[in-house]
Amino acid sequence: MQKTNEQVAFTPLSRGNTEINREVFLHNSITTPIKGILTSTFGEQREGYYHKGVDLAANTGTKIQAALDGTVSFSGVADGYGKVVIIDHSDNLQTVYAHCSKLDVSSGEKVLRGQFVAEVGNTGDSTGPHLHFEIRVDGVPIDPLRYTGVAGY
Repeated sequence: MQKTNEQVAFTPLSRGNTEINREVFLHNSITTPIKGILTSTFGEQREGYYHKGVDLAANTGTKIQAALDGTVSFSGVADGYGKVVIIDHSDNLQTVYAHCSKLDVSSGEKVLRGQFVAEVGNTGDSTGPHLHFEIRVDGVPIDPLRYTGVAGY
């Protein structure tokens, strides 16, 4: 990730292997960041690119919860993502919360699972208010629906 003038460009990394302890950790620990309507799934091809997360439509201002305990590695504006919070977790895991209207945490801040970190918005490359949510393992996006129980959305 390169930081320039309050914007971030994400550099894709090679696909890593997900270890079983990460699978167990994610299945047992993750909190769904919001209740919303699933409007776009992981991996969908969109205008020539691979969708790295899921999109959940919700009203602007809906509070977004941290999915896991961690440390905020970035809170600001990133190309395409608009206002975004990125949280680092143990074992090379990251969660990403994008297109926010308001950011409630700062870089370097420790957060707890379930803590409000931002609010749903329509910033960046977005067509309406929603949360773009990613889970990354070793920098590689994985399908959040495998761990969040999408039926509860």
